[in-house]
Amino acid sequence: MQAYPLLISGLPNSDTLQVWQKNGIRCLLNVSGIDIFELYPDYNLAAFTVAQFTFADIFTLAQPVEAAALADSDLGGRYVQLTDSRQRQALLAAAQYLQAQLQNRIPTSVFCHRGQGRSPLVAAAAYQHFYQETGQQAIARILAQHRPAVFTHLSLSALHWCASQLPT
Repeated sequence: MQAYPLLISGLPNSDTLQVWQKNGIRCLLNVSGIDIFELYPDYNLAAFTVAQFTFADIFTLAQPVEAAALADSDLGGRYVQLTDSRQRQALLAAAQYLQAQLQNRIPTSVFCHRGQGRSPLVAAAAYQHFYQETGQQAIARILAQHRPAVFTHLSLSALHWCASQLPT
C-alpha cells in the first residue's frame, strides 16, 4: 500500500505554508490546539483543506521511551485514566482523518505546536492502522521520517488505546 506524502511538523510559519503549497501539500491537519485561522489571519488558506482537532499535549512531558522499551506500555490504561472522553475522541478522530487522507492519497501535513508529541502520535496511530503494523513498527516509521518525534509511555498508551478503537 503506497501512501502519499505525509509531513509531520511543528507550527508552520507563512513561508512554510507557501512552500508546502508549492510542493503539493493539499491538506493541513492541525492538532496544535490553536485555531489555524487565528494563527494566520492574513494568509489565504483556501488552497488547503483544513482539519483541526484539539486535545491536550500530555505526551511530551515525560522521559522519552528508549527503542528497546517501545513494546512495554500499559496497554492504554494510563492514557484513559488521564484524559476525558472528549480528549480521547479528538485524538481518535484526528487519527481516523489522517488515515482517510492516506487512503485517498491526499498529500497532508499534520502539525502540533512543537512537532514532537501530538502530531507524531496522530501519524503513528494512522500509520499503524493504514499499514496494519504494530505500534512499534509505526513508531519506527515515524522516527525514520521525523526525528524530533518523542514517544513516552503515555504516548504509547494512547497509541494502544487508538488501535483498540479503530475497526480492523
